[in-house]
Amino acid sequence: MTEIIGWIAMVLILVGYYFASKKMIVCWVTWFIGNVCNVIYSYTIDAWPQLVLAVALMILNIYGWINWLEDER
Repeated sequence: MTEIIGWIAMVLILVGYYFASKKMIVCWVTWFIGNVCNVIYSYTIDAWPQLVLAVALMILNIYGWINWLEDER
């Protein structure tokens, strides 16, 4: 099950990049969910640097989404 969570994280993050390339705001949510999966995966396999990176990226996902919304106004 752990490996499946890792694969789901990878797919969601890649799909997030695709959405970003198409300038779709849903990229931020997709990246966030992918990084949540990555946090779970990293915790399960004791990959602490990867977990910290995933948390930092989740914070940047929120920041990017907020900025994107403000730019659309």
